Amino acid sequence: MSERPATILVVDDEAAMRLGLKEVLAREGYAVELAADGEEACRRLEKRGLDAVVTDLRMPGKDGLAVLARAKELDPSLIVFVITAYGDVPTAVEAMKAGAADFIMKPFKIDDVRSRIRTQLLKRVVREETKRAPATLSTEEIAA
Repeated sequence: MSERPATILVVDDEAAMRLGLKEVLAREGYAVELAADGEEACRRLEKRGLDAVVTDLRMPGKDGLAVLARAKELDPSLIVFVITAYGDVPTAVEAMKAGAADFIMKPFKIDDVRSRIRTQLLKRVVREETKRAPATLSTEEIAA
């Protein structure tokens, strides 16, 4: 498992939400970067080095679905959480089909969000470790 803390980009046009999530996630030991809108988030995604993105859905300019699309285009393994106060079933389905790991409705319980993020990051680590692990059994050993 990696020694560096997971890096999470928090994208929200509301400063209070952005800073609140940063504080909570930093206390969990994550490195947290911030973006105030979708344009800034997409620029940050170009630099790579992120493990997860938590993005608001409705923002001026590029919305959370545009951030999700760009994130998945650059790194299909990137974990993206879409949060919103204006969610509906079709939008949630669209986000999940586009590759969102989770769709979280505001107001949310911070313990629930922390748990969801932790779970998805652990799943990513397991997937990456599994890809790197050499096959331990040869074809002949499996057939025997």
